[in-house]
Amino acid sequence: MEITKRSKYTALLFIFIVFVISRYYVYNILEIKPSDTISQYWQIYHLDLLFNDLINTLIYSHTQPFLWNLIVGIFLKFNNGNELDTVKSMLFLNYILSLLIFYYSFLILEYFKFTIKQRTICVIFLCLYPGIIFYENLIFYSHLTCFLIFQTFYFFVKLLKTQKNIYEFLIYLNFLILGFIWTAFHPLILILSFMTIYFIIKKNFRFYNILVFIFILFLSSIPFIKNKVIFGISSSGWTGFYLCQTIVFKANIPECTHHISSSTEYHQEEYFKRYGKNREDLNHPNLNLGPISKRHNLGFIVASDELLEKTKNFIIKNPEKYIAQRIHAILSSHGKFSFDYGIKPQNWETNFGFQMKIENDEKLKLTRQIIVFSIMMIIYFNVLFFLFKNNDLSQKKALFFITFLYLYFYCLSIATNGHEHERIMFTWVIVNFLSLSILFKKLIKI
Repeated sequence: MEITKRSKYTALLFIFIVFVISRYYVYNILEIKPSDTISQYWQIYHLDLLFNDLINTLIYSHTQPFLWNLIVGIFLKFNNGNELDTVKSMLFLNYILSLLIFYYSFLILEYFKFTIKQRTICVIFLCLYPGIIFYENLIFYSHLTCFLIFQTFYFFVKLLKTQKNIYEFLIYLNFLILGFIWTAFHPLILILSFMTIYFIIKKNFRFYNILVFIFILFLSSIPFIKNKVIFGISSSGWTGFYLCQTIVFKANIPECTHHISSSTEYHQEEYFKRYGKNREDLNHPNLNLGPISKRHNLGFIVASDELLEKTKNFIIKNPEKYIAQRIHAILSSHGKFSFDYGIKPQNWETNFGFQMKIENDEKLKLTRQIIVFSIMMIIYFNVLFFLFKNNDLSQKKALFFITFLYLYFYCLSIATNGHEHERIMFTWVIVNFLSLSILFKKLIKI
């Protein structure tokens, strides 16, 4: 027993050393590091508002879940409003999240009966995976959401092993946090996880478990209730804007590109007429037209409503263009290896120029899209093959849980997402990690 523990701690120490050396090389030698600013992200409210009026800014916002802006605001306050120091502090947070991802990965592979050597090699490959390095150096929520999915799966594994209610509660709590960070994690994911847990584990429906689930489901609806009470809308004020941007705009339909990047005085005035709200009650700088509100002013609610109708009409009248555009978006996302080239770390293209060159070459890009998409399909089918062929019922249940939830997100992304599909692929990179690790275990007996 002591030898096993010592081997485990030695392996974890070795992984930590590899991480430290690799990140020193990436940051200091390759000089791959985050941008010096974070104010360029649409999803982040104006930094002055987050620093000086954090709580009211979160309340008087209708476009984004509150948690990521809350985290950014706390780091801004910790660094006395200095943006560069905030970036450095949040990079350190990403490093911690990476270490926790590697730790959870190590424990998850133990559940799948990998040897210590196999676990160590697989986790080191994950540590050196360019996608991890890429998103580590983006001060954005993608790395946090990836960590939370790894943590959620670890809690499910623990639930399978122990049947303790605390792990079921922690699974729901993780999805609640994800919903407070990213609108892609709609409360429906909570319902699906609840149903999947009881379908897989076949637990009796206890009153306490149901009560806890209902309570967390209610908490997940609070941002929607807040938007309904304050703004008169039941979802994000960006819904139509976002769908038009990712679906219609990319299909080059001119009549649907109007006001894609901004709202006007007309939209601002129309909001108060259409929704019957008191102007004085909604006079926060985050809601008024101008550079401070960026894309979060009230006019976007009306502009978004109009764009949503145009998007629906486009899909109904042009189903073949919609399907073709969806295929292009999915292939393009795979062709980027889950990297979001809309935003990238400093010096990324200097060190990965080959990939950037292909990204700018349409002919080669299509070739790469098809090749990478085919590889990803092989990876997914490997998971399914292991799921059906594996004789270990407990491992089957674990794989079914994570693949079923990923399938839901994948289908949702295919239907609605454009560039954000890359982020969804990275958030759920645990599926690729498990598949490739299982394949490695079959091929390499050590």
